[in-house]
Amino acid sequence: MTIDSRIARALAAITEDDVRRDLLRIARPRHHEAAPAHLAEVAALVEAEWRRLGYAVSRLPVPSPAGAGDVIIGERGGAPDAQVVIVDAHYDAVLGSPGADDNASGVAVLLEVARAMTRPPHTRFDPVVCVDEIGKYVGLVHVEHLVTATVTAGRS
Repeated sequence: MTIDSRIARALAAITEDDVRRDLLRIARPRHHEAAPAHLAEVAALVEAEWRRLGYAVSRLPVPSPAGAGDVIIGERGGAPDAQVVIVDAHYDAVLGSPGADDNASGVAVLLEVARAMTRPPHTRFDPVVCVDEIGKYVGLVHVEHLVTATVTAGRS
């Protein structure tokens, strides 16, 4: 069995109801100026769930012209020869929008993927959730770091 088929099997167990549960908690206005409380709640939800699942969680502050944001990084780690899989979503929303498609659905799916990837067979899985635009850039910097570390360690 290849790593890819194990990942596919883990993801196949995710149901629409699983994703909907988180989507309903996330899809409300969450914007750094207009709805900072819910933005913080979503960040705390992601952090708490990843910690519960056994991920090491860190936050990387990201300054931007629109205000500060965070990249939340959850890493579970794995065997030195394990494949690294990275999933990314942003947890903020456009001003005045509940952001169901921008990007509550992405965060809900990311949470379910993180849950699915903790079930055997284990694969190293490094999810990254970031804020829009500037966070996407920092998320890519984190991805580049992981790729460099993976290649240096002789993993793929």
